[in-house]
Amino acid sequence: MMHRILACLILPMSLGAVADQKALENRAASGDAEAQYQLAEAYFWGDGRKQDLMKAAKLARASAEQGNAKGEYRFAVQLLLGQGMESNNENDKKGFEWLAKASEGLQKLADQGDHDAQHKLAMLYLLGLTKGEEDNPYNIDGKKAVDLVRKAANGGNVSSQFQLSLIYRVGLTGKPSNEKSIEWLRKAADNGSVYAAYGLWMMFRHSRGELVKLEEAEPYLKSAAKQGLATAQHQYGVALGEGLLGGIGQKAGIEWVKKAAEQGLSPAQLILGITLSSDKILDQDLEGSFVWLSLASNGQSRKVRADAKKFLTRIRNQIDPADQLDLQQQAKKFKPKESLVTRNFHLGLQGAGSDITVPMRVDLLTDLAHKGNVAAMGILGEVYRGSGKIKESLDWFERAAKKENKDACAMLAQIYIYGVRGRLEPDFVQGIKWLRKAAELGHVRSMNKLGGFIIKGEVNGSKPSEGVKWVTKAARNGHAPAQANLGGMYIIGDLIEQDFSKAKEWLLKAASQSYPRAQSYLGQYYREGREKGKPNFEEAIKYYRLAARQGNGPAQFALGMMHMDGNGVKQSFKVGYKWLKISRRHGMEGIDARLAECAKELNPIEIGRAVDEAKQFRAQNYYHPNGAAKVEPIDKSDIETLQFKADRGDTDAQFHLAQRYAAGDGVGLDSVQAYKWYLLAEKSGHDKAKGARRDMAKSLGMTIAQRSKGQRLAKEFEPKD
Repeated sequence: MMHRILACLILPMSLGAVADQKALENRAASGDAEAQYQLAEAYFWGDGRKQDLMKAAKLARASAEQGNAKGEYRFAVQLLLGQGMESNNENDKKGFEWLAKASEGLQKLADQGDHDAQHKLAMLYLLGLTKGEEDNPYNIDGKKAVDLVRKAANGGNVSSQFQLSLIYRVGLTGKPSNEKSIEWLRKAADNGSVYAAYGLWMMFRHSRGELVKLEEAEPYLKSAAKQGLATAQHQYGVALGEGLLGGIGQKAGIEWVKKAAEQGLSPAQLILGITLSSDKILDQDLEGSFVWLSLASNGQSRKVRADAKKFLTRIRNQIDPADQLDLQQQAKKFKPKESLVTRNFHLGLQGAGSDITVPMRVDLLTDLAHKGNVAAMGILGEVYRGSGKIKESLDWFERAAKKENKDACAMLAQIYIYGVRGRLEPDFVQGIKWLRKAAELGHVRSMNKLGGFIIKGEVNGSKPSEGVKWVTKAARNGHAPAQANLGGMYIIGDLIEQDFSKAKEWLLKAASQSYPRAQSYLGQYYREGREKGKPNFEEAIKYYRLAARQGNGPAQFALGMMHMDGNGVKQSFKVGYKWLKISRRHGMEGIDARLAECAKELNPIEIGRAVDEAKQFRAQNYYHPNGAAKVEPIDKSDIETLQFKADRGDTDAQFHLAQRYAAGDGVGLDSVQAYKWYLLAEKSGHDKAKGARRDMAKSLGMTIAQRSKGQRLAKEFEPKD
């Protein structure tokens, strides 16, 4: 979803740098394919000449027919969207053909450092409109798109600079950064992007001046409004009316709001309609109010529509019914007077929206699926499932499954076993049929799931021993949940012969993948003395901590009890109370008696501190099935990544951030910050944090005041969500 949103915000490249337009026209007329493309872009976006989509299409076609990849892209887009071209099935077919040619050529140009090509290719990757590999066709590839956008932005492409600001804002790179987002917004705005200028104002608005100050944001907003951007005109008018830009200027503000309303912006139409319904700012004009409110009542925003209808109801009885019919006709005949910059925002693929671009991708996948591509069938099943079209989803999944696609079989199993609320009732028998098929084809999760259903006696005609075989097969294929299940079976010994050595072997395999349930089982294994006949509390604490940090409720509860009893750790009822509270938040029930027992050993201040520390806890996910996700070791991460993760409660990130502050590595040496982050890591269960904190305080000669400040900062810490 986010990829589609970002794609809709990629903006056209400016050609204002083309100095000699006449020379460009002469080169285009003489058959220069690149000149024809550049002139097509100029006509398409109205850059340096009057906008003319038909001329743009004619020039783009001429360029495309000579093999210019950027010309192919422009011509393809105009064919597909009916912009300057007639919209029909034949043009759609031609458009897809040209787009396929364009994607290949754009890749070559992008590899050669053409920033315009990089920008356009990024668009196709974000929308999933490049054919790609046979086993993963028309994939939405955010990583490739980001890489291309970054290259183009660094090369001076203004649209990509704006795009990169959005990427950093939403975290498509993996780590949202308002600072980086603002940095690229400034670059794009200073290089002429009206949309980036408006974006800086909105950063001011959303952050209430924390990220961008008013004195910086105001000139950008005013510039965007004067250039005709409807949303900027609306915001500028509102800001003037609020007195945000100096004295109260409601009349001047309404004039700017009116400009936006005349461009068809429904929030501005709502404000204008409400304003005209009284004489507080302008002379009352009930008929004008009725027209503007009628227009706003058909806007895209649900809230705007509702508010407009509410105000329409209030003024209806003040207008003659016959006049209302005439006014409704006026509203129907209204045609927005869009400025170039407002109109351009809705042009091309970037303005098409997901309601157009998603069906385009579906058409491409469908064509490929009808040619026998199994991967395309499975992707279509996913696309239709995501849009709630279960009948179509099942149809495509079944086509792929009949060609022995294990992933499609597994998805059919899930849909039939659990059903789809309001759309499909569960069909367990049908689901098990597909689950067995997926397992037989080698789908390891299905092996484990099938084994579980059989062991629980839910599959007629199957014995528990068959279930054990399926779980074992999944475990041998590296599936951590199956390995944990098998380890548990060897401990209990009711389905297979009890064998603590084999139990430990399988649990360690799963725990090595950071699977929390296996870590919790190992904690229990050592705590109950399954090895050598006596408890090993130190090992138990180690594994319970690992599982607890990932949100495993039983491990958190056990950790709390071991702190209460002083088993493997120094006895601490406060720490015990904290972990018991955390465990209840993660699903542990029936622990009130234990909490009450622990509370008897604490005073109200200690209980309050324990509760505060429990609130600071945020579970982290370190489990990645079968090593599918390559994760950079946290100790190798850059400061920005460490800070982002530490702020969100990642225990390892907090520990390594403390180390950086203690050593002045990538940041200024700051013992107080180091103390704070060590303390937070310690409270979240990091086994090395306490010792590191003490050693650091001693080696850096921290004063009592410095330690107290670090403690205060840790206490005041509130994890970000």
